[in-house]
Amino acid sequence: MHKNKTRRSRFRVLSSGFVFWFGAAFTFVVQGSAFAEVTKVTITTRATVADGQAFGSTGPYEKLVGTIEFALDPADRHNKAIVDLEHAAKGPDGKVHFTSDLFVLRPVDSSKGNGVLLFEISNRGTKGMLGRFNRARSNDDPTTAEQMGDGFLMREGYTLVWVGWQFDAPRLRVEAPAAHVMGRVKVSTNLLRSLAEVPGIKSVQPSLSRPAAS
Repeated sequence: MHKNKTRRSRFRVLSSGFVFWFGAAFTFVVQGSAFAEVTKVTITTRATVADGQAFGSTGPYEKLVGTIEFALDPADRHNKAIVDLEHAAKGPDGKVHFTSDLFVLRPVDSSKGNGVLLFEISNRGTKGMLGRFNRARSNDDPTTAEQMGDGFLMREGYTLVWVGWQFDAPRLRVEAPAAHVMGRVKVSTNLLRSLAEVPGIKSVQPSLSRPAAS
C-alpha cells in the first residue's frame, strides 16, 4: 500500500480561492525544447460540473476557465529555434510575454484526486481526452453529466488541463505577441487572424516576406 502512495505524479493542482498553481514553474515544451515560464494564471469562471454528481470516491468535479500568461527569454539558448522571437516586444524584465486560454476539469476536493495532471495539446481548440478515455461525444465546453461520458477519468481522480497554442483556432487560442522586423510588415495575431477569415485565402504563413527592392 505504501508503494502505491509514492507513485503519484509530481505535477499537482492546488487550490486557494481562485488561484491555480502548477508548482513553482511550468515547463512549456515544444519540439526543440523551448522553455517558457508561467508568470500568472487568471481564473474568470469556476463552476461545478455534472450538476454536482459524485464520481465514485473522488466526488464532484469543477471546471476552471481563464487565461495563463507565459514569459519567454530571447537570450535563453533553448528558445533560439523560435522564429523572430528577438523581434517581439519585450517587457521590463527583457522577456517576451504572451497569453493562452486555459480550461481545467478537476476534483472539487483536490485531496480526493490522484495527484496526476493530464495535459492535452489541443487540436484546433478541441478537447479530445474525454472522447478517448471517457467515450464522451465531442464538446467544446464539457459541463453536463452526459458530456463527461462514462466518467472514467473522473472516477480515477485525474485533473484535466487544456491550454491554447494556435492563434487562429475558433476557441482555446493563444494571443501571440507582434513581431516587428524592419523592412517587413508588422505581423500580429490580429492581422493573421483577419487574413485567415478573408474569402479565398486558404492558409496564412506565420511570417511575411520582405518587399521587393526598388
